Amino acid sequence: MLMKTQLFPKVSGCWVMAVALALLQPAFAGTSAQTDLFKKQLKAAKAAELPAAACKLVAQVKPEERESAAEAVVAATHAVRPVALVAVVGALAREFPAVAPAAAAKAATLKPKDAGIIARAAAAAAPGRALKIAQAVAKAAPSEYAAVAAGVAQGAPEASKEDIWAAISTVVPSLRNATASASSAASVAALPPPTVGPPFTGIAPGPGEMNRTNTVEIPPGGGRFYSGP
Repeated sequence: MLMKTQLFPKVSGCWVMAVALALLQPAFAGTSAQTDLFKKQLKAAKAAELPAAACKLVAQVKPEERESAAEAVVAATHAVRPVALVAVVGALAREFPAVAPAAAAKAATLKPKDAGIIARAAAAAAPGRALKIAQAVAKAAPSEYAAVAAGVAQGAPEASKEDIWAAISTVVPSLRNATASASSAASVAALPPPTVGPPFTGIAPGPGEMNRTNTVEIPPGGGRFYSGP
């Protein structure tokens, strides 16, 4: 009887801990613990298989946890094989368009100088999210806003450039005046074509000057004849 009394608290304590971990599992999504787990799994994948392996990891979680899982996969990819970062972002955006802005933004925070390339890959894979991608990536790397705008425009050419700039300007306040100026410049009418005027008349020559207005054309065989020596 005493043994049963001593064992019950231990069993009960383990059960409570298991329940607590189950309840807290969603809170750990996207944290460093999940990133470390993804690192181990991605290390086993070959370079060519890395995008597919990344998508597989995100597909294993619940739909409401995929955004944070995608961020963790991007972070793990950067740690394991940084050169595959753009390819992984493109694959995630194509497979799960809803996570494209978050995945691209996470990648841009890790490699801000590549923000334009990252935005282009994400927009090309998920053109329906082009404006959200532009906004998220520009917010993550505000100093690269011009490259981000160009990248999104190239990746999703059907998206309006004005809309792309408008989306970026909401997260980069310094662009608001620039966007307004660009819009004003675009509204200015084009310069009229050149008109045909009267023939050009040269300035009258001064003494000792020669030009086309004071020279005489001498026909063949004409002109002065000089006597021989």
